[in-house]
This record gives sequence, structure tokens and C-alpha cells, in this order.
Amino acid sequence: MPSAGLLRRRRHAAEHELSITAFMNLMVVLIPFLLVIAVFSRIVTLELYLPTPSEQQAQSQAPPAFSLTIFLRQDGIAVGNGREILAGLIKQGADYPWEELSKVLQRVKKEFPGEDTVAILAEPTIEYETLVRAMDVSRMAVVEEGGAKRSIALFPNVSIGEVEAAPAPGAAS
Repeated sequence: MPSAGLLRRRRHAAEHELSITAFMNLMVVLIPFLLVIAVFSRIVTLELYLPTPSEQQAQSQAPPAFSLTIFLRQDGIAVGNGREILAGLIKQGADYPWEELSKVLQRVKKEFPGEDTVAILAEPTIEYETLVRAMDVSRMAVVEEGGAKRSIALFPNVSIGEVEAAPAPGAAS
């Protein structure tokens, strides 16, 4: 039979409450911190226009019209209108000629102000950052007028796709 002192010790040990002060202090600090961080982290989305199969079929049956296309290749950028190449921009070193591409797209926009769609076709080896940069350049341009800079919309509806890699110079066809 257990002694009275042992029973008192067990009862006394069972009466202890769990101290959650440290946990509450952590929550008081952690929750405002997470709320402040959530304000600064934003996800940027870019809407792409991907035609449905019925739209693609209707486009293939229609006569070729103006269709602005940017071809991203390892050696440079070509800009076409659906019938011919409007500009060929050669890559200088490791960087693409983004300023020149913007100027070409601004000229095209002046000539066809109602157009707002561009298709960007990239070789499979083109880096993701390069594709995103091409989308950014084709959507907006910063122009300087009278000493002030302003943004103008070029071709906000962007479609992306893949184009076959160009054969290496001197390679057999």
C-alpha cells in the first residue's frame, strides 16, 4: 500500500499547469512579422494569349494577314510581319539588342496602330530570362518626349511558341 507522502506527491505533480508563456511570446512576435513580410512579397503574373484550336483552324484557313512575329535565336532576333522579315538584329557578345528591338517595334506600332498582338517564337535553347525580356520589350516602351519619359503600350497580347533551331553555319541541310 502506498504511503500518504507518495500520494501527495503524485497529486501535487498532477496539479501542475503547462506554462505556455514562451509560446505566446513567440506568437506575439511571429504573427506581425509574417504579416509585414506578406505585404512585400507579390506574385507578378503576365497574361498570355493562347489561341484555342478552333481559332487556330480559322486562322490557317484565312489568307495571311499582318502577323507580327519575333524570332529569338541564339545568334540574334528577327522581326517578321507574316509575309517577310522586317528586321534582323544580330546579337552583340552575350546580350541581345533590346534597344534596337524596341525601336523596330515602335516603328511597326506607328505603321499599324490597331495591332496589339505579337507572337514570340524561341529556339528550344533560349534561356527563360531572355524570353521574359523579349515579352517585356514587346509589351511596353519608354520614350522621351520634351525631356520627359513616358511609357507607351506596344503589343500587350503576347503569344509564345517554339521555332526550330537554325542550322549551324556550314552544316549540311
